[in-house]
Amino acid sequence: MKREIVSLLVLLLVLYQLNAVEAVNLTGQVRYLSKDIGPRPAGSPAEAEAAGYLAAQFRKYGLKTEVQEFKYYSLRSGDVKTSRNVIGTVEGLSEREVVICADLDTPRDTLTSTFVEGANDDATGLAVLIGLAERYSKRKPLYTVRLIAFGAGEDPFTFPLFTPERTSLEPDSYHQIVYIPYLVGSRYHVLSHQDTLNSTAAVISVEATRSGASDTGTGLF
Repeated sequence: MKREIVSLLVLLLVLYQLNAVEAVNLTGQVRYLSKDIGPRPAGSPAEAEAAGYLAAQFRKYGLKTEVQEFKYYSLRSGDVKTSRNVIGTVEGLSEREVVICADLDTPRDTLTSTFVEGANDDATGLAVLIGLAERYSKRKPLYTVRLIAFGAGEDPFTFPLFTPERTSLEPDSYHQIVYIPYLVGSRYHVLSHQDTLNSTAAVISVEATRSGASDTGTGLF
């Protein structure tokens, strides 16, 4: 119960911060990611371009920025892919930290099997991360905030080529995470940051509410 209350309070603080970011700025970010870059399949040049854009935006607002590259085997495509996570850190007043995350890559349309432009899934989430980076650049937060754009979250059947060794996770938890068949970027990040898990107060995933083709048939969502 205590963890749920903390998570709720953190979410309210995040929403308060985001309230000060003009909606027009977020709309422009969504349009750039979904229209100018377009569909962003896991491990594709477009996904890499989106990662570079997020990293540039984080650095623009003074965040400590890390691009965490990883390789994995995709059972669906039958080849080795390279993807990456983009991590922007805002140092807070407390040693506790909050992770706010979204997906870099886009899913396939369930009707056409083509990759969607991903305005909702999940350019909206990425725009929120950029908006928070701008906001937090002007005000130091209570908790350290890690804004993470995870790569290769939508590739459904995968196998890691390199797995960080177990350090602080319990064996069962470690192996359960290792063999999650998707969420490749978040899987890699958790396994490579095991020693920070106990200091994490909350994880907020800014995820889509809908996927598939839009009502106009553009595949925008």
